[in-house]
Amino acid sequence: MKFSEETMSILKNFSAINNGIYFEQGNVVKTVSPKKSILAEAKTEDSVPVEFGIYDLNKFLGAISLFDSPELSFESNHLVMTSDKAKVIYSFCDASLVVRPPNKELALPNVDVSFKLSKDIYDSTVKAALVLQVPEIGIVGDGSKLKLQAYESKNNLSEQFSYELGDTDQNFSIIFKVENFSKLMSTDYNVSMSSKGLSKFVSDDEKLVYHIA
Repeated sequence: MKFSEETMSILKNFSAINNGIYFEQGNVVKTVSPKKSILAEAKTEDSVPVEFGIYDLNKFLGAISLFDSPELSFESNHLVMTSDKAKVIYSFCDASLVVRPPNKELALPNVDVSFKLSKDIYDSTVKAALVLQVPEIGIVGDGSKLKLQAYESKNNLSEQFSYELGDTDQNFSIIFKVENFSKLMSTDYNVSMSSKGLSKFVSDDEKLVYHIA
């Protein structure tokens, strides 16, 4: 089998969430951050035939990138990458060496806020947070407008970027660390948020799901 460009992009994104990963048999790939603040799941074009662990995902992706599009063969404790006459043997790691997501499906306890977040607005807000060097991104309702803001919530004098997402009659602020919010892949999302401190971002094609605390 071969990994598609889409699968490689997903794995590269997941490597920023957790350096290791454990593949379950099938076409669903999951990861969780070491502090359990981000849980990500993706349905890929490719289906792996066995379960296996990768201790260093960036190193694994780097090994694949040594070839244009290598053939992947799975053995009991390693994977073989081949292209023409070249070959790489890459060893699996034990499952206990990888921080793994829970087996059960994670559901929001309740949905207090929901909205659509476009790729362009997501990209602009993350970029603004990095340019302004502010630590947080918030979903804020002021009783009139729903806004996505890059700012420092406890400092009224900090630089601030905001984008109006729509109308709301609620007053609230749901705040994320930039380092967590910026881990999402750049695409359009349907967002659901709970006052219990959990949010869910689902891509329009429903192939990507992120839970962020």
